[in-house]
Amino acid sequence: TGNLPQAIERFGESLELWRAQGNQQMIAADLHNLGEAHHLSGSLDEAERLYREALALFDELGDVGGRGFALCHLGLLALDRGKPLEARELLLQSLKLRWSSGLRGLAADTLEALAEVTWSLGDGDQAAVIIRASSQLRAETGVARQPVYEARYQRMVQAVATSTPTAEPIDVGAIVATLTGAIPLTAATTR
Repeated sequence: TGNLPQAIERFGESLELWRAQGNQQMIAADLHNLGEAHHLSGSLDEAERLYREALALFDELGDVGGRGFALCHLGLLALDRGKPLEARELLLQSLKLRWSSGLRGLAADTLEALAEVTWSLGDGDQAAVIIRASSQLRAETGVARQPVYEARYQRMVQAVATSTPTAEPIDVGAIVATLTGAIPLTAATTR
């Protein structure tokens, strides 16, 4: 609902309960969720601390999906701090993990963030391709965008509107392979 003070309060309460029970998986998830609520409310230092604590715990647990989740949000945080190259590296790590572990729907979040980073680095054409890949992936998987990120997504769509190529279907797997370094972008844009 976008009520960030309430989200911070509730995730804090939940975190205390999970810590009392010793459930490491839920502690990691709540650390991350609490970090995201702080991030969205503008408390970037607190968000980073929580994201990094969650990332370390996901790593201890061997939770590849959790690691991809935390890396994605650390990438968004770096972007919000005006560090697009750091953001890109974190987001590419997230994309590799999410894609290779079969979390295709969740990879759409990472692709949207990568589109924003790519645009901020001055490549509107590539950003447009990435945003199309994300939209197509959401349509294919049925994984919805969280409402708190809708305005950010719409700003990105408007920013690349003049660069948007034809509405032909694209090979999302090839786009992911391109972004992760396997093939050049020009070969990956259409089927």
